[in-house]
Amino acid sequence: MFMIVVDAHTKWPEIIDMGSNTQAGKVVIEFRKLFARFGPRHVVTDNGRQYTSSEFREFLARHGIKQTFTAPYHSATNGAVENFVGTFKNKVTKITKEGKSLEYAVNLFLFDYRSKEHCTTKRSPAWMMFKRELRTRFDLLKPSVRDDVEKNVQVQIVATDGKRRASVEVGDAVMVDDHTVRSEKRVKAKVAKQLSTVTYEKFSPNCKRLLLWNVY
Repeated sequence: MFMIVVDAHTKWPEIIDMGSNTQAGKVVIEFRKLFARFGPRHVVTDNGRQYTSSEFREFLARHGIKQTFTAPYHSATNGAVENFVGTFKNKVTKITKEGKSLEYAVNLFLFDYRSKEHCTTKRSPAWMMFKRELRTRFDLLKPSVRDDVEKNVQVQIVATDGKRRASVEVGDAVMVDDHTVRSEKRVKAKVAKQLSTVTYEKFSPNCKRLLLWNVY
């Protein structure tokens, strides 16, 4: 059993695996998690017993949340959710028929749905909710502005006047500060790998582990 929640404004969906427990207490627990993330003001539900129960209605009242019910036996009055439910069942069924697990199918469907343009908003649910797009595999084909910025920042740090320019190579023996508990202030180490312009990974024979090390 899944509980489907769709934000009316952004079209952002949540799919919650309820197992075989759809009682009011379980629903309240899951809604509390949703409220912690999104903080809604108005909830539209069907007329299921868990939503009409005094426990659930009191929970909404304590949080100042307005509740509206769809017309009995006319679930289409909450069209956004009903359309989503149909799409969800159709796509997830096709994915599981390909041999994928149900959990995999649900997560893949959510990722695709949240990252694609919605016909109503003309933007993806991810953009409408967080003002940024989800990172997909297609992004690997595009130049990374973030990586370029980080690289240029490191170059600027090294080129700044007054900075000591230390140069080491992989395999070089060095003396470095070791901030582990009960360690000496300086220990012998060997450069294992260069991670960036000024950051190296070193191996210390004394503590038998890899540590990060910045050189300026």
